[in-house]
Amino acid sequence: MIRRIERQLRHLLQGPARSTTFSAACQRDAYLQAQWLARAFYIASLAVAFRLVRESYVAVFESPLTEPLWPVFWMRWVEPLAAARVIVLALVVSAMACVVAPASRLARVAFAVLFVEAVALRFSFGYFYHHYHIWLWLAAAFAVFPVETKWRRHQGMRPAHRHRSLTAFFYLQLLVGLFYSLSGLWKLVRGFVTPPGYMSTFAPDALPALVTERWLLNGYETPLQPFFIGHFWLGLPSQLFVVYVELFTLVAVFRPAMHRPFGVALMTFHFMVWLLMGIQFQFQPMMLALVFVFSPFASNAGSLLRNLRQLPLFGDLAVLLHQLVQRPRRGWKGSHRPDPAPR
Repeated sequence: MIRRIERQLRHLLQGPARSTTFSAACQRDAYLQAQWLARAFYIASLAVAFRLVRESYVAVFESPLTEPLWPVFWMRWVEPLAAARVIVLALVVSAMACVVAPASRLARVAFAVLFVEAVALRFSFGYFYHHYHIWLWLAAAFAVFPVETKWRRHQGMRPAHRHRSLTAFFYLQLLVGLFYSLSGLWKLVRGFVTPPGYMSTFAPDALPALVTERWLLNGYETPLQPFFIGHFWLGLPSQLFVVYVELFTLVAVFRPAMHRPFGVALMTFHFMVWLLMGIQFQFQPMMLALVFVFSPFASNAGSLLRNLRQLPLFGDLAVLLHQLVQRPRRGWKGSHRPDPAPR
């Protein structure tokens, strides 16, 4: 019974145009792509780590460290500047070690732990924002990812090894998809349950009001501010599009044809946030490129119509409507069959 429910749920998430064929050649190519992406993550982590250590180190000079967050609780008994030097140097060394020897689990675990320490140090001074959090979760996920040393010889690798790597990458995609779907779910709930003093997500003026508030706080003109002032009517369609994409990102993980479209859509969303409101999400586009745009499972095979049928919600409703329309026709044709001979 449980397996039947699990199978039906998986078929529902995979969509009406799901494919059950995954040849050995496709598995080898996907495995090779996943191994490449694991190494690309640590190359990108060099830039993220340098940005983080600079901000963390400078923050120690700007404000006194009176209430450190729980990952750096030990800094209460250590001179903050000396502790910051240790964290900064150790994180940089671990990031470079992951690039030189990505198959070393010790280096990857050390990078994940030190990244948590650096992020906690960065936000122990009374201000908080979350653009480093996604990289923190990715560092933890790639720390347990099975990076192989002989990955170029994937043709001779056992299928079990390839399956293990691809399963780990799929769970990583599920993790990222869950974060975006929770964000979309929160926006959806706020559209129907709106606390006093807040505006519904589906209000025509919701996005223009939010953007205008950010303009007043910024003190400078964003790149798309003059255009948006003359086209406030774009606010509601844009808001609905963002809610749809975020809400169904988790479903899109189960549909390989949707990996690249959803990855590009979410990257566009992050860029538009800066172009409209001046809020920077500089690491999320890199993450989406690694996890979705260059997904080892991404597939553009098949016709455009088949890929459109994989759109979450809309593709499912279109296939269901097509089946309902076609069903009476099959019954009408069956009515012309000759009656069975009397006994």
